[in-house]
Amino acid sequence: MGVILYYRREYEAVIEQCHRILSLDSTFYGAHWLLGLAYEQLGLYQEAVQEFQRGYELADGAPRMLGALGHGYALWGKQQEARDALAKLMKLARERYVSPFEMALIHVGLGDSSKSFEWLRKVREVRSYELIFLRVEPRYDPLRTDKQFLTLLERLGL
Repeated sequence: MGVILYYRREYEAVIEQCHRILSLDSTFYGAHWLLGLAYEQLGLYQEAVQEFQRGYELADGAPRMLGALGHGYALWGKQQEARDALAKLMKLARERYVSPFEMALIHVGLGDSSKSFEWLRKVREVRSYELIFLRVEPRYDPLRTDKQFLTLLERLGL
């Protein structure tokens, strides 16, 4: 339910849902991830990063959490921390599969659309499941008016 509310951009409702979930199980890292996403969209970057950090710890360093953390740091203006998260993801990708989607997100946060599109092409090449959310994922809003983004959506049939 929380994810649907997030994609509908009902961030206050996402926060309520996540608080309900976390009251039942404070160790569910997915709720921390989603809560962080809602905070991020409301411009509450410090709170978002705190949730992503908690989720990252609970998820034992899951790439999705590290990507969210890097994106959050970038939006908060903490460029070095965002680049550190990106470097960790790149190192992790040498050891196991890491979706290029996460690297693209950090570059979006850093405002580097060229690198974002480079990584989005890789997302398409590996047919990462995250592509199905590209049309509605708020974190990609900064790219929505770019012709490359519109072309990508068209090629994906979205």
